[in-house]
Amino acid sequence: MRKSTKKDSGYVAIITAIFVSIILGIIVFTMSLGSFLGRENSLSLHLKEKSRGLAEACVETARLKIAQSSSYVGGENVNVASDTCRIVSVANLSGNSLILAQGNYRNIFTDLEVIIRQNDASILDWQEKVSFQ
Repeated sequence: MRKSTKKDSGYVAIITAIFVSIILGIIVFTMSLGSFLGRENSLSLHLKEKSRGLAEACVETARLKIAQSSSYVGGENVNVASDTCRIVSVANLSGNSLILAQGNYRNIFTDLEVIIRQNDASILDWQEKVSFQ
């Protein structure tokens, strides 16, 4: 049986300190990366919400214009505060209207396809599309 010396104890302490430092470094790196990615996801969600709000504003504007004139066909940009959205088109579907509206906020797009009843502007169908193209 071998007796441990003070010299052997020093090596064990150094190796243990190195392993603990590596493990703590990995934990800190993982947590900071998670925080960074979480911030990025939060920003993307915020931009999408703004884009969707703009598209919804254009849908509501189109509903109002259809209520004022059943011959309204869209194809215009609408100012919403300091931003804009686009009423891509409005098509007549035998008593109903199909509204295509797009919100764009910092290159994050929301494309909405909404069908409304022309006589009272009530919403019959509301869908977000991947793209109108």
